[in-house]
Amino acid sequence: MDPLDDGENIRHLKCVLVGDAAVGKTSLIVSYTTNGYPKQYIPTAFDNYSVLVRVDNQPIRLQLCDTAGKARFDSLRPFTYPDTDVFLLCFNVMLPSTLRSITDHWIPEINKTVPNTPG
Repeated sequence: MDPLDDGENIRHLKCVLVGDAAVGKTSLIVSYTTNGYPKQYIPTAFDNYSVLVRVDNQPIRLQLCDTAGKARFDSLRPFTYPDTDVFLLCFNVMLPSTLRSITDHWIPEINKTVPNTPG
């Protein structure tokens, strides 16, 4: 049993990470959920992680959705977008093209799929 899960009413929060392939989305999630760092790069198609956290002493079940950044997944990736509370837009600071992709690709894709997303 999870030590934070003591029968309290737990709020759920869905966070979807998007960005070009190999910018570090999976590494961010693995580092956060395990306090470690992946030893090797393994491309992700889609993966979900869940962690129970406390914010202002209130339990929150944080669902972290790791998405594929490759173009061949463009038609599948938006299926993870509905009911998302937070989009985390990821880029590699060493590759300016991945930052440009945020405005050129990722924000338009999110806005097309979930039109009322604040931006």
